Amino acid sequence: MRLFQNLALARGTFWPKLVAHFEPFYPTEVGWDSGRAIRLKKDHNNPNLFTFTGVLKEASSGSDRNMFKLLGQNDWGPVSFHSKTQQESLLESKYVHENLPGDHKWSIDPRKPGTYVIKVDLLKETIRARYTDSYLYAVYINGVEWQNLNEAYPLNCNNADSPIKIEIVPVAGKTVDKGNIIEFTASKQGLNILDFTIISEDGINKKSYKLKFSKPFEFYSLITQVSNSALTINVDPDKNGGYKFVAFEWYEDGVLVGENKPQYTAGKSSKNLLNKDATYLVKLTDANGNKYQTCPTKLDLSKSNHFLLYPSYVQVGEIVNVKLESNQIIEKSKLNVINLNGSIVYKKNIEGNVTSFAIHNPGVYLVQLISESRIRTAKLLVRQ
Repeated sequence: MRLFQNLALARGTFWPKLVAHFEPFYPTEVGWDSGRAIRLKKDHNNPNLFTFTGVLKEASSGSDRNMFKLLGQNDWGPVSFHSKTQQESLLESKYVHENLPGDHKWSIDPRKPGTYVIKVDLLKETIRARYTDSYLYAVYINGVEWQNLNEAYPLNCNNADSPIKIEIVPVAGKTVDKGNIIEFTASKQGLNILDFTIISEDGINKKSYKLKFSKPFEFYSLITQVSNSALTINVDPDKNGGYKFVAFEWYEDGVLVGENKPQYTAGKSSKNLLNKDATYLVKLTDANGNKYQTCPTKLDLSKSNHFLLYPSYVQVGEIVNVKLESNQIIEKSKLNVINLNGSIVYKKNIEGNVTSFAIHNPGVYLVQLISESRIRTAKLLVRQ
């Protein structure tokens, strides 16, 4: 087979066209009439890339009523393009074949009438197709097309609070209830959802969609620094905003250092410390397949806790005291008590040099003093 680059040079005005026995831009049926073939649109930035965008559905009759092939002109010859096998699924196909014997054709799924975007690259000899249903043509987020509405669009830590510019393009004749141009701001960490509905031209039929955004978590809102050698994630949905995390990836300076566990330790020995000069982040997946991550953060590996916990071994319900050093800044500090599952069982804003509390379930706990600049941790043992 000749290379398409040479073919394009030789023909000069070569321009692929689609001829089919289904109904593009219904209700007009093209049929197997090369003179009525629909011209693909040439990309202004890539002269080898051609695109068809339109509504496709199965024709009203014929054994090949859901099939098509590509022509190089408004006639059957001299150039045509085919799938490798007969009735090859358009959505699964990858390559085009010039003048392939057997007159093979691509097929569309009769159960999926709707808008299709078909891209043919003559230089790479590839074909790619995307089905968008009969209501929604495309969604653009900050000027870039977002093709998979099943996935959450990831925001980054630098602009997570900035307004997001969204353009919703419905199929011709239909309208969007919120308008085509929307400005949306993710109001919370984690999953944010924009609901919109596309309405048919007659106003009777409609279809609803959810556009999801994943806003990064502040590192310490989800992660507890257990010690100078260990980190743990709050996996309790009742305490972390309702998220059931099922997959975890720990990164140090962009390198994967741990996975599949909600905890990360620098090593088997307590002498193996986390890297005070490194930046840490965690990527997470919830039970619905939504993906999240924390903002990258440098850790504070202070050797001293700088607060006194007394007593550190108590019975259930016994008062425990946390005393700050006199030179510490109390303002904007808070106290968290965390169980070994990462769940916060007690929290309080620090209001003086001594804060008292009681725990009513036996177990091992981490008492965490959090200020704007650092997190300090001590262990508490509560017995029955």
